[in-house]
Amino acid sequence: MENTETILIAMVGITGISVLLQFVVLLVISYTLRKGIKSATEFSEEMKLTLAPVIEQSRELIKTTRDVVAATRDLVARMEPRLEAAATDLATMAQSAREEAEYIEASAEEIMERLRGQAERFDAITTDALNSVERLGRFVAETVAVPVRQVTGVIAAAKAIVETLRTPLPSRRRAPAESDVGDETNQFV
Repeated sequence: MENTETILIAMVGITGISVLLQFVVLLVISYTLRKGIKSATEFSEEMKLTLAPVIEQSRELIKTTRDVVAATRDLVARMEPRLEAAATDLATMAQSAREEAEYIEASAEEIMERLRGQAERFDAITTDALNSVERLGRFVAETVAVPVRQVTGVIAAAKAIVETLRTPLPSRRRAPAESDVGDETNQFV
């Protein structure tokens, strides 16, 4: 009975150590993952702080350019009879300004697409990291479970051997049979 209690206490101790080891590994993984997420978040914030002023200035420039184009059109309409040649030059300038505004707008859209692409990439990296953590958790659980099962099997075998050795053997005395005594041909078969 004492041996059984000792074995149970040892098994509980081994299980406790295994659970504690798994907890420590998961804690380290959690810390590493948090650090990575924090780094990625800081990078994302830096990108936002860097790109947000450029995008905002681009929008203001586009708005200002549109206002200038509108004002130029009004001026040309008022001075058209006198300044037809100047109007042609201003129209050319307005066209150029419009093209520049479209170029700036296209650049702003390209920057936004790149920012979306980086966000998707960050999402994929985070998803892959979380999947890796899940696989690692399963691997650790399986790695700990197999040795615990093996140790449990060894302990059960040792217990069976000890119980077998502790039980006294029944005495087996056999009287020689008449066929064994008289038959010499069966002795050396």
